[in-house]
Amino acid sequence: MNTYLTFGIEHILRGFDHLLFVTCLIFTASTWRRILATISGLTLANSFTLTLAGLELAPTPIPPIEATIALLAREIALDRRDTRTLQHPIAASTIFSLLHGLGLASALAGTGLPQTEIPAALLAFSVGVALGQVVFVVSVFFIFQLMTQGVKS
Repeated sequence: MNTYLTFGIEHILRGFDHLLFVTCLIFTASTWRRILATISGLTLANSFTLTLAGLELAPTPIPPIEATIALLAREIALDRRDTRTLQHPIAASTIFSLLHGLGLASALAGTGLPQTEIPAALLAFSVGVALGQVVFVVSVFFIFQLMTQGVKS
């Protein structure tokens, strides 16, 4: 199962679209409490739909999923404070992640899930995704802190 844990970490740390979205969420959430809630919503929703799709209990229509994810990313990129995504980052991250989990399931299915250990592989992959996100969020926050301290000096 270490393979699927590693796949989850690598999927996040190599997924530019996901990292960009998470970075935007960090800056829109702004406080540690909201960042924690936003990233937790993202992780739980990802795991939920990943599990449903991985167990073949939910469809994974990739084109509509990717289109919706692109629309959410576009709204954040507009950098207007009146968008629903920026006003409600926790809801936005949860919706994004419900869709993203379906996309993750499709990517994971391409690696060939072990038919006798699907739940364990899904759990390991989800934990890997969560660990990758934690590493990234802490890194972004640490870099931001260093940058702002350098500006104050």
